[in-house]
Amino acid sequence: MWDHERGPDWVVDLDGVVWLGQQPVPGSVDALTARLALGERVVFCTNNSSERGRDKVAALVAHGLPEGVEVVTSAAAVRRLVDPAWRVLCLGGPGLFE
Repeated sequence: MWDHERGPDWVVDLDGVVWLGQQPVPGSVDALTARLALGERVVFCTNNSSERGRDKVAALVAHGLPEGVEVVTSAAAVRRLVDPAWRVLCLGGPGLFE
């Protein structure tokens, strides 16, 4: 979850930066793992709202990044803008619906 007390050292897009389709971009996992090993805070972001953030986290871990990586999706960003009392018609995939 987003930590407002400490901003990230790096904000890294997923599609086209960390991976292309299902394949990691060569060197991306090693570079990002090195940043994390130095104690730097890396937050991954995506405008792809069709999948849940936890699914993106699982994909990053499957590619070799450590457990606990942070992902912010466009759907999560929208959630912060919508008042919980509002009724909303959701048209989209599971990432947006959740």
